[in-house]
Amino acid sequence: MSKKVKIPLDKNMELKRYGYNLEQTTDKRRTALRKAAKHENPLAILKRLVVLRTYRKNMHRQPYLNDYKILDNDVKYMQAMYRTKYSKTKKSSRKGSRKASRKGSRK
Repeated sequence: MSKKVKIPLDKNMELKRYGYNLEQTTDKRRTALRKAAKHENPLAILKRLVVLRTYRKNMHRQPYLNDYKILDNDVKYMQAMYRTKYSKTKKSSRKGSRKASRKGSRK
């Protein structure tokens, strides 16, 4: 029988402090997530949401399935927010620059 592994949660960071609650509307939850992202590390918030979502993933009762869907949407929102805020600009493709250099050397 496999041993269950419990993913640790950071007790110091609670999203309730910023007004986050699963029973709120999407707009209010997202406002609370943006507020939390200003005061905390956005990546830590994203990790916490992923852990909470994972906890509810294998619970097959109806209230937990709804919570899972809510948390899944919030995780996707935070991923998009984190990606646009902290992503670096794309560099040019190396393949394209190599092709151009090879064409010139084949003369």
